[in-house]
Amino acid sequence: MTLGDGRTLLDFNYAYNPYCAYNPGWRCPIPPIENHLTVAIRAGERSYPDVKP
Repeated sequence: MTLGDGRTLLDFNYAYNPYCAYNPGWRCPIPPIENHLTVAIRAGERSYPDVKP
């Protein structure tokens, strides 16, 4: 959501892991370049160590 003063609010409550994050039978799409951010997002990341790519 754009706040109107040049800032953007990201709500990580809507974040989710797609099926490919924890099921090797699925393939994740490559996100388009416009989805990349030029700033660091200092947040935790969930991983699934039992899944083999």
